[in-house]
Amino acid sequence: MKFMKSIEKAQKEELEKMKKRLSLINSKEGNFISAEILFYEAITFSRTLHPETEENPLLTSLKQIQAVEYRSAKELYPKSTMKEKAIKRFISRFKNALADSINLYKTQSKLQAH
Repeated sequence: MKFMKSIEKAQKEELEKMKKRLSLINSKEGNFISAEILFYEAITFSRTLHPETEENPLLTSLKQIQAVEYRSAKELYPKSTMKEKAIKRFISRFKNALADSINLYKTQSKLQAH
């Protein structure tokens, strides 16, 4: 496992807050803008963690999500249910990326404590 630069407790808490805020957003088409704003906040925040993409698994994950699920959620669909499914996939992947990063930093801090 490649070790990353440790993050501050406040930064980890910010990731957890983002994840909680994302959990409150449902996949209705009218709520997509809220998820989209939070997504760009997360990208900006992830760049403060590590400037180098190869050392920044959160930024890497967010860029992958942006390339696939985010782009898919932005498309026009003939039915709102199809759009909502795309939004749900985007929110789900985004939430998983945040959770994975939180868990990775928790694991890393435990390993560094020993």
